[in-house]
Amino acid sequence: MIKKGLIVSCQAETGSAFNDVHSIQSFALEAERGGAVGLRLRETENVLGVSKVCKLPIIGLTKTNYENGDVWITPSWNQAKDLVNVGATYVAMDATGRCGYYDIELASSGGLIKIIGDISHINQAEEALKSGCTMLTTALSGYTSECDVDMSRPDFVLLHQLRKYYPDVPIMAEGRYWEYDEVERAFAMGAHNVVVGTAITRPHLITKRLMEAYNE
Repeated sequence: MIKKGLIVSCQAETGSAFNDVHSIQSFALEAERGGAVGLRLRETENVLGVSKVCKLPIIGLTKTNYENGDVWITPSWNQAKDLVNVGATYVAMDATGRCGYYDIELASSGGLIKIIGDISHINQAEEALKSGCTMLTTALSGYTSECDVDMSRPDFVLLHQLRKYYPDVPIMAEGRYWEYDEVERAFAMGAHNVVVGTAITRPHLITKRLMEAYNE
């Protein structure tokens, strides 16, 4: 199991100057230097590249964004297998139930692939765990049609519910963590890990956010 602490999501979107393997490797190495206990990486080429230069545990995933705002994370067990084959220690899979749980069952069978379930609502947690997820994240809160949350802040309600109903399950708090006090609060609530991405690895959004102070 990944030890308690901060996990850095090192991802870059299409159009970013950092959307190449070398840049993702650099982000990963700097996260390691800063004390991160793990990494969350998108796509096989980045997992492979980072696994060659960094010793931290890697949570691998694939990610698809749709025009309606929905986000899907590694829906197929074949994708999960491919990620492990290139160096992922764990695989994050969509555990919202939108595509059922059969692929999670296949991927986790025999214990060969350690699955972390990304959910968006508390009513998905039970089935995710029954299907083979060993850890859960709040990563998809706000990114499915089932959600009605404040997209400007972390989903502390979901984190609280997960800790209340599943106290023995390691929970990763993820999604919209920008501030020190938000990270501190999540750990105080019992999160095993807090995953931070945009606030560390997306300079253009960090710049835009700080520019708001000037524009006002």
